[in-house]
Amino acid sequence: MYSCAGLIGITPSTFGDEKMRLFLDIDGVILDLDKEFENFTNAFLKKEFRRKRIGSLTISDWQKIWINFLDDNSSGHLTPKFDVQKFNTLTRKSEVILLTAFPESCRAKRVKNLSNIGLIYDELHFHNKTVDQYKADIISRIATKEECFIFMDDLKCECDQVKDQFTNALVYLSKNDYVDHDEDVSVYELIDVLEEHSA
Repeated sequence: MYSCAGLIGITPSTFGDEKMRLFLDIDGVILDLDKEFENFTNAFLKKEFRRKRIGSLTISDWQKIWINFLDDNSSGHLTPKFDVQKFNTLTRKSEVILLTAFPESCRAKRVKNLSNIGLIYDELHFHNKTVDQYKADIISRIATKEECFIFMDDLKCECDQVKDQFTNALVYLSKNDYVDHDEDVSVYELIDVLEEHSA
């Protein structure tokens, strides 16, 4: 865990009648984006880039693949990385705020995907990188700098920004088999984190 300012062991009930906020990245934390994107990329390479291998793709090539993936039905049928019923039970006393780097144009597809897997949440925010550099910028419009909340993302840069801007935040780097981290960096499973703070 990155930073908790001495607040390890805090549970939602610690805050009386107020619900503890959970700011959770969707892709790589809640939904298995990487697995589906890998499958799509492999199929797309055979169809559009028959002579290219992944290692030789340019930034422009990857942008084309990503745009086509967002338009494809597969991007709206991502599978959860955990038991959703267990998640809903563990978060029933919390305010669940989801964050995604998908563009706003994918809102209907995102909402339907989350609804189809039965995930219960309170808010959904899209990370528009032309407006906000990091997800911490979105959180700054929702939470106070002193608020204690849980944040989880599979990107270390996003975790670092939240850690720096919110001193009381409980910041966790999510385990993701598709993302390489230094050996000395701790990674966590979302359900394990929720169980720790709901005990």
